[in-house]
Amino acid sequence: MPDRMTIQTYRVRILPLTDLHVGSGETAIPGEYFVFPKDLHAYFIDLGQATTRNAKLREFVLREMKQPQWLTTIRQQPGFVSYVKEHARFVVEMGDDATDIHEKWDQHTTSLTVSLLPRTIQGPIIPGSSVKGAIRTALVAQAWTANDHYPVPPHPNAAAEWERQVMGATPNYKGRFDISSDPLNVLKVGDLSPQHTIPDTILHRIQREGMAPGGDAADLQDYRECLPGVMLTDGTAYYLDGQFTLTVTRGQEPALTAPMMLQRCQDYYAGVLQQEIFYWRQKDQDTAGLYEALMEEGSDNEALIRIGWGSGQTALRIPDGPSPKTRALVGGYPPGWALLRIDEGEA
Repeated sequence: MPDRMTIQTYRVRILPLTDLHVGSGETAIPGEYFVFPKDLHAYFIDLGQATTRNAKLREFVLREMKQPQWLTTIRQQPGFVSYVKEHARFVVEMGDDATDIHEKWDQHTTSLTVSLLPRTIQGPIIPGSSVKGAIRTALVAQAWTANDHYPVPPHPNAAAEWERQVMGATPNYKGRFDISSDPLNVLKVGDLSPQHTIPDTILHRIQREGMAPGGDAADLQDYRECLPGVMLTDGTAYYLDGQFTLTVTRGQEPALTAPMMLQRCQDYYAGVLQQEIFYWRQKDQDTAGLYEALMEEGSDNEALIRIGWGSGQTALRIPDGPSPKTRALVGGYPPGWALLRIDEGEA
């Protein structure tokens, strides 16, 4: 008789604690977004789509675009400013570190590219793959420790097979640990989206730790749209909700359970925090203090995790030691920290 499979469904919630950016692959440059004097917001608009709906606007934009400094002149027209503010796809608040975009926006000295969050009509989302990746890192870390630090393969292409082997996958007939044997195939995590309060996202200029403002890379400005961390604002806490499923075989002890995943995340990311506190105490007491405050967050049915850009080497693989080059600050603080909560039942 074939094994009988059943699917367990869980509700998963994420609360961003520090500002968080997960890239969508979509970027925008001036002309795809606009900033206006004395306004601390960036307005993202599809001018191509807008001009197909408004013949007068199309004529105005096409005429202005023939001029070398069209971005400068077009945003000085009150009617155009009003149109952009009314019909923007979405609006992003500027962080204190991003207000310099006003001075450079129409100067053509740098691209001023903004990396955007993935979003639906409900607002920005966190991809389920990012959450699964954070859980996977914690599970691999535990298995790696339990296997006496099984040697890490020297070639990065072998990393995926190494992870499956460490987690106890069964090899195929060729002795390889291919994707079909991955123990986490039983875990499916859906995208997480805001259900009640839709957060106002925030724009940050990225500064890598050790890169002084105005240094060699000063003209290569990099801006990212972020979900705001509730520890850094006075705003109301908001959650992004989704669900995940576990496929289990009836009558067999499951290799993976929701409580196990939560415990692995609690253990692993507590260790990451300790590493970061040790590092930042020697570099910057304010940042170290934030990490110490993070240690106090969460309850028994919650776990700290780190996801998205700037999470560093420890959030991506099991390292011999975290590299300072992988550390980044967003708005002066370490990005990507969030609380993960798992409950039984559908979202």
